[in-house]
Amino acid sequence: MILCEVENTTIRIAKFNKNGKLTGLVEKPKQPPSNYALTGIYFLKPTVFEMIKQLKPSWRGEIEISEAIQLLLGKGCNVGYQFVKGWWKDTGAPEAILEANRLVLDELKPEIKGKIENKNSIQGRVTRSKKTQQSKKEH
Repeated sequence: MILCEVENTTIRIAKFNKNGKLTGLVEKPKQPPSNYALTGIYFLKPTVFEMIKQLKPSWRGEIEISEAIQLLLGKGCNVGYQFVKGWWKDTGAPEAILEANRLVLDELKPEIKGKIENKNSIQGRVTRSKKTQQSKKEH
């Protein structure tokens, strides 16, 4: 989950315990528990689908991802987060999602830890770990 420090806390805000662990998400709080807003950008593991199956549509007729995350937190799952600085996007429209995706990618630092064979090239924002397996085409 990506969070951003904001002045306007009349949006979905993250709540942390004294150790900095994410403990909840609060929708438009009167007394905000922090100044960190959810950007609407999530990197989730498949366990989130177990939570989604338990949800009913909201008053808007939609399944709310923040409710699924709240269920994960309620079950004691560790939900990680990262901070971005300098921007916050309302990702309610496809164009805004694409722009937010570009902003997140701009903050990634390419890193190559694995071996790249002589015949191969890597372009763009790529991370390759030591554990990344080469495809048969790369051999």
